[in-house]
Amino acid sequence: MQEVRLIGFNERELVEALVTLMRRRREPLPSGEVADVILREGPVGICVTVRDRDGRLSAIRKDGAYLGAALVAYCLDRNVPLPARAHKSIEVIAGEAHLVIQMADAESVMAVESKQRAA
Repeated sequence: MQEVRLIGFNERELVEALVTLMRRRREPLPSGEVADVILREGPVGICVTVRDRDGRLSAIRKDGAYLGAALVAYCLDRNVPLPARAHKSIEVIAGEAHLVIQMADAESVMAVESKQRAA
């Protein structure tokens, strides 16, 4: 048996998660206001379009792995409990980003731990 949790994120939360991670990593951020957010389903990715004061557009494009890291950090910053050993992935469901958390049953976890100790 396996437990699966979904945590959904609205557009504001996606942008906040990306910007926060980009700042932590000291990546350059365009100045301006968010003009558009496009989620890509396969492979998962995101494009945030930013409009500066002069009306020029720039884009922030990130893949699913980056988006996943941003959303996990966003959850941890808000004290949302996430199991450390669970498999985490990003899926776009009905046009919204979801963090998918898959937890193996206790027997599977114990078997993996036993193998790791033996190695």
